[in-house]
Amino acid sequence: MNGCAYAKNNPVTGSDPTGLESCGPSNYSCTRDTIDTVNKGGEGGGDSGNSGTTGGGASSGDGNGGGTTVVRSDGHTNLGNCLAFQATAHDAAVCASGFAASTWAKQHHIDGYVTVDVGKGGSTANAIRGASDGRSKKNDGYADVVLWTKDRVYIWEVKPNTDYGKKDGPEDLTRYINKLEEPFDSVGDERDVAAGDKLPRQLFNSGQGKGAVWPTDSAPGVRFYGTDKKRTRPTPSPSLGPSSGPVEEPTRTPTAEPTPSATGTYGPGSPGAGPEVNAGKYGLAAMVTGVVWATIWGTGKVLSEGPACVLGGAC
Repeated sequence: MNGCAYAKNNPVTGSDPTGLESCGPSNYSCTRDTIDTVNKGGEGGGDSGNSGTTGGGASSGDGNGGGTTVVRSDGHTNLGNCLAFQATAHDAAVCASGFAASTWAKQHHIDGYVTVDVGKGGSTANAIRGASDGRSKKNDGYADVVLWTKDRVYIWEVKPNTDYGKKDGPEDLTRYINKLEEPFDSVGDERDVAAGDKLPRQLFNSGQGKGAVWPTDSAPGVRFYGTDKKRTRPTPSPSLGPSSGPVEEPTRTPTAEPTPSATGTYGPGSPGAGPEVNAGKYGLAAMVTGVVWATIWGTGKVLSEGPACVLGGAC
């Protein structure tokens, strides 16, 4: 026989001088069932167990023998499944509640481990035989969050903050508690099963959006969750781009024909007058040029033909 077998093949850190060490989370060959992993207790002398995972005597630790302790997930938490991003708001709320339950246990110096019905092995860890509803005893129910401790097992149920959730949440939780007590009693597990304590509000993110999960005084052990409504932003109207049609030429208003003044002279543009000055068309420079040119033209007329010709007299 291999002498190290009594020390689980690790004589440096392991020890089992009597060869009667009970099954524990490190001795997986003792698993009896894929749903209820049972720690068989030896007769007398055993300890009461660590976090409900080991025990040579009854789960109460009285050492009378014959008792067993129901163990799930090999006596270890499966909250590692929650390190992945959760696609649904429900699973994200369950994970947030699981971490809150673990923190609550540490704050109250309660030795135990938390299992959640999320990810690989989650359903197996939290399965409760015949607890799917109040009528059928054939289908299993699955608690969302369970804290397994030495003296008591706590259950939390996570539901959406809807009429359905408010109605079914307390009913499901009560059924899970009652149904989990049945196999406990059948194997001599003396631990109580109770609704989980009030846990603080937690925020989460999921594939269905950000949200929160919170407790309620009216239903201890039931936690409700909801997600933020996605904000809808108005779709901007398409901007008016350049017109694709033909560009119309601006309508030009014809200049009215000049009429003779009282003195018999014409305004700019009249026959025999100097060049027209249109500041609006040619700008200030053209206007100045026109005035200068008209001045020179008028001066030339005076010098060549006399003032009377410029004023409309005989030339």
